[in-house]
Amino acid sequence: MAAYKDEKNNTWMARFYYTDWKGVRKQKKKRGFEKKKDALAYEADFMAKAEQKPHMTLKTLSDAFLADYKVRRSANSYKLAETNARLHILPDLGALSVDEITPLTIRTWQNKLKESGKAAGTISSINTTLKTMFSFAVRFYGLIHNPFDGVEPLKQPEPKKEFIEHPTWLQLYAVMTNKHDRAIFSLLYWSGMRVGEVQGLSLKDINFDTNTVNIDKQYSSDSKKITELKTRGSRRVITIPDLYMDVVKDYINSYIEPPTYPFAIKTARGLNDKLERYCKKAEIDKITVHTLRHSHASLLIKEGTAVNLISERLGHTTPSVTLSVYAHVYENQDSELAGKLNDIGNNPA
Repeated sequence: MAAYKDEKNNTWMARFYYTDWKGVRKQKKKRGFEKKKDALAYEADFMAKAEQKPHMTLKTLSDAFLADYKVRRSANSYKLAETNARLHILPDLGALSVDEITPLTIRTWQNKLKESGKAAGTISSINTTLKTMFSFAVRFYGLIHNPFDGVEPLKQPEPKKEFIEHPTWLQLYAVMTNKHDRAIFSLLYWSGMRVGEVQGLSLKDINFDTNTVNIDKQYSSDSKKITELKTRGSRRVITIPDLYMDVVKDYINSYIEPPTYPFAIKTARGLNDKLERYCKKAEIDKITVHTLRHSHASLLIKEGTAVNLISERLGHTTPSVTLSVYAHVYENQDSELAGKLNDIGNNPA
């Protein structure tokens, strides 16, 4: 390794050769370091990343992880991971070498998070981002062990009842008079779509002959554009009950020339405000648009639908994601099942 003094500016420069991922040998230069050791540290970090070695700072790993994450995940998922890293991970751990971070380092950092007064859900999200970052290092940079493997998992926040029962949906639907609102809220409840996916539906995605909708796009609130879904599991075709597809058709037919994207509202916040007003009118507890997605999943679970089918319908990457998100609903179902089995066992034919 070598660093060179820039006498003119009284700073240091890192200049070295490396082989890129295509096997091409290249020269790298970076100027403006105040100290020689800073230039050398930059070279060491850069070479570790280029050679796919774990001897790099967590900041360097984070940059590589987020660059990959941005391409492969949704804009909202990337935004959350980037915020977690920038505000809650790198300030404490960013300067440490990835291969020198131990389970004790992780546990100490977790304890600081817990003492910060942040909500349990926020702490869990930050923790997941860092754990996923280390899994990325294990897979692509030769890290032998994920330090999280040696740490007792954080206690998960108590799940809230973030869904409404079907009778409550009927009560809510009954107070909706606007054709647009009846259509969009029906789609959200009866499909389990994310709000961005509903916003991204085009006319050609809605098939009234088969009563299905094709989900392969979403509206990004960050870019203000319709973008393709990035994960294969999110792209799907699902069936909607006939009655509610008729509601959608009635709304679209109310236009002389329907817009290409009939549900392209600008923000989810406006939709949440509207839903809050309907909740008040229906005299039920306030819910959000995302509650309708959870309510659809809960309805399917209570109807005994196989978890792999629920996973496909919701656009989850794997059934394990569905199980982790709705574990508390499945636990309630298990208690109900136990009661039914008990009745059968105590009343033999």
